[in-house]
Amino acid sequence: MTTYNDLTKQDLALQDTGGLATNKLYKILKALREDSKPVSKGGIFKSAVQTGTGAPQNVPHGFDGAPEFVLVIPTTITAGNTFAEGTHTATNCVITATAASQFIVFAIYTASL
Repeated sequence: MTTYNDLTKQDLALQDTGGLATNKLYKILKALREDSKPVSKGGIFKSAVQTGTGAPQNVPHGFDGAPEFVLVIPTTITAGNTFAEGTHTATNCVITATAASQFIVFAIYTASL
């Protein structure tokens, strides 16, 4: 699992302007930048490259709860490939992808921040 707990202020260049601090995405990026929260309590997850099977697949994310945001990014573009999200759980991101297609999963969990 790749996590992003080592971002610096320069990497993010975020400022608390106009209510931005109440935004969940701002809070998680701020927590990651400051290394103040373990990723299991809230963070960003990036999977290794996954290969589709045509059936629902579980991709473990390591969070304490189901992620609020999941993005599936194909790593190869082939006509006819499809990707669908299932119901994500406190353990896994659930993705159904065309057999032999390849993809990466990004997930964000902010509930504890």
